[in-house]
Amino acid sequence: PITVDTWYRLVVAVDLGTSFKSYLNGTLLLAHASQLVDDRWSLAPHLFLFGDDDGDDGLIQVAEVAIWDYALSEIEIAALGGPGTALPVELTSFTASASNDIITLNWETASEVNNSGFSIERKGQAAEWKSIGFVPGYGTSAEKHNYSFNDKLNASGKYFYRLKQIDQNGQYNYSKEVEVVVTPSEFKLYNNYPNPFNPSTTISYNLSADAVVSLRVYNSVGELVTELFNGTQSAGFYEVQFHSNMNNINLASGIYLVELRANQNVQRIKMILNK
Repeated sequence: PITVDTWYRLVVAVDLGTSFKSYLNGTLLLAHASQLVDDRWSLAPHLFLFGDDDGDDGLIQVAEVAIWDYALSEIEIAALGGPGTALPVELTSFTASASNDIITLNWETASEVNNSGFSIERKGQAAEWKSIGFVPGYGTSAEKHNYSFNDKLNASGKYFYRLKQIDQNGQYNYSKEVEVVVTPSEFKLYNNYPNPFNPSTTISYNLSADAVVSLRVYNSVGELVTELFNGTQSAGFYEVQFHSNMNNINLASGIYLVELRANQNVQRIKMILNK
């Protein structure tokens, strides 16, 4: 029964020439055969959503009107539910896992209705939420779908992630937050990129623990060219830019050696300057 002073969600699905169905809060209320549009009315300037021909003047409050360009299926309408129903994407899982500096987010939906997609948001312990990417959704689907997103970090610490599910009409809803702690699992000096290089390249390294660090560049005969860093650093992921003309030294083409020392650990790589 319909009672006064109560909000309902009414959905009318018209498949021309086939069916005309009315749903109340996701449940089928009326079903009729549908006729093709009469050309006398096909170009009418107005679309009548509610009509009253019983002579009883009453008021109907309407909070929201949405029009689709196709007839929604019974599954899609049921997913809409009644007023106050959460946005029509059923998220069944959302997890985060860390592998060194790569965070992998995985989530799964059981069904979707008018899902534009997911904005991925991240924040550190003392930071604001920040959008770092977007993954398109499947629109409307009654099937299970799996999603994945990779985030590359450049610092260790505790991070939080959440999904901002965005409907096609602009409405949105947030998922639960997931937490991940990022710490490098090993001490490592990576090959520089690009290599060969001219005039600059990036040197990356991981520290699995706090350490006294020195990062130096030598030429092919073992002479010190420059010291890029000397001091204490916390466990984490680091990147340093090396320029062939830094410190007013114009280096010649050739092979150079990068040496990273962290406490008792030492690693070296070769890089090629090609002018």
